[in-house]
Amino acid sequence: MRCLAGLALLLVATAAFPQTAPETDILRGRADTYEKFEIRPGITLGVQYGSDGIACHADITPLQRPLDPSWRRDTIPVDTIDSILDELLPTEAYGKRTPFFVECLSLCMEVWQAKNVTIRIGDRPLPRLEVEEVEIEFDRPPCPPPLGVVHKKNESPSTNH
Repeated sequence: MRCLAGLALLLVATAAFPQTAPETDILRGRADTYEKFEIRPGITLGVQYGSDGIACHADITPLQRPLDPSWRRDTIPVDTIDSILDELLPTEAYGKRTPFFVECLSLCMEVWQAKNVTIRIGDRPLPRLEVEEVEIEFDRPPCPPPLGVVHKKNESPSTNH
């Protein structure tokens, strides 16, 4: 009985706390799964892998602490986000990231594009110093097209950027 209780506690703890990022390519994993990693202290990367085990979607967010009574939505310094994006999407493989669209109301939403990748950055209004979340969509088969990307009939997703 103690063994079962210990196993149940281990399963709950594993689900509640993200893994640390492996040293290997984090954009490759088990097919059709979503995994969350702590890639920096207090920063998580969630990755949705496609049927081929290669990332289709990734999100970068502050580690959430909803049980803390003083909790408020944490942010990540923009320099840290730039560094993480440089590591995840190296220029040699994805080309230079270029701004595509920026809209600011109470928060700003920036959309950047690189080779077969769309990046959405939700941050505080200008000056852009802190980021609340980043979403990365990989535009490749077998991934569904990123939100807002429209492919013409008979057009390969890799040729529209």
